[in-house]
Amino acid sequence: MLLSNAINGDFSGKVAMEIGALWDGPDADKFKGVKFMNGNAFYLPRQIKRVVQLEAVQNSSMGKSIVKGIAGGLLFGGIGAIAGAASGGKVNMVRYGIEFTDGKKVIIENTPDEKSLECFLLYVKRAGIFEQNLGF
Repeated sequence: MLLSNAINGDFSGKVAMEIGALWDGPDADKFKGVKFMNGNAFYLPRQIKRVVQLEAVQNSSMGKSIVKGIAGGLLFGGIGAIAGAASGGKVNMVRYGIEFTDGKKVIIENTPDEKSLECFLLYVKRAGIFEQNLGF
């Protein structure tokens, strides 16, 4: 189960991508639905009308940048501190807009390398309800 963040739309808080066991790796058939923790709502795969990939963003984490800056400074001096701070704390995130058959919509955000998210994307691509970078 993957916990994403609902960042806009009809739901807020944590979102779970429900999946089956991943013994054989990610697969479209393993996607079981979308559960919203705060709204007590659950949508089956057939209740998803459309999914749009909105953007891929890179967020910075101040804490990780500071730690990497200190480590770089200790190892390589002033130049190392600058390089460490610049390279530290970058987190890749993806955002998807989801529209459900009841008309509700949500934008979720998560890291792109989660296996549960991969099962979800495999399902929506196979179902023909995935659009890429078209806005929402």
